[in-house]
Amino acid sequence: MLLAILPAFASRIDPGESFHLIMLAMAVPTSLFALIAGRRRGGGGAPLGLGLLGLLLMAIGAFAVRGAWAEAAWTVSGSAALATAHILNWRRAVASDRSCAAERN
Repeated sequence: MLLAILPAFASRIDPGESFHLIMLAMAVPTSLFALIAGRRRGGGGAPLGLGLLGLLLMAIGAFAVRGAWAEAAWTVSGSAALATAHILNWRRAVASDRSCAAERN
């Protein structure tokens, strides 16, 4: 949640040019850990694939694009894809937990 609210502070402080690189460096390992764990729990490949696409779009925005609007478009698109992947992962985990609880009863 903390990572999600950080962009709101960007209008009040100047995070500098390295902000997106730092955020990407934090997002890659944490997201990969969560998405791979979800895949191992039987969550299917869609959340992992969408999450990898999101990380790729964010990396393109951070490294390959010039201009504030273009960078924002790539990173916001990547962030939206990554957030959607995490939501799908979470929903599948909840559904799996419910089915396991139903089998026990």
